[in-house]
Amino acid sequence: MVDHDAPTCLISDRIGDVRSRLARSDWASCVVLDQVGIVHGRVEATALTNDLDPETIVESVMQPGPATVRPSEALVELVKRMSDHDVDTMIVTTSDGRFVGVLRRVDAERVLPADEGGAGG
Repeated sequence: MVDHDAPTCLISDRIGDVRSRLARSDWASCVVLDQVGIVHGRVEATALTNDLDPETIVESVMQPGPATVRPSEALVELVKRMSDHDVDTMIVTTSDGRFVGVLRRVDAERVLPADEGGAGG
């Protein structure tokens, strides 16, 4: 259920390249990693406006230190927290900060029984 193919980019990537990558996907953000896969931030597609120089590096427009969760976290509690805080996606990492994937709340709700906050079925 965690999307291991969610868009990622490197701190040193150019925003013009990231803008193009996101435009070809159904994602609204990109998880920013360093060269060894540690999460450093998130950049929203809306931050990659056309008035920015496409050569600008991602690090200068990213939101540093995004909230993350571990793969072992109980799905029911996580979905409840995401719902309570109106969060659509959550970055999943290992305990040392390595990127695992992104969990979309809508996907998680589909697999939970209706009495546990999901759509059921």
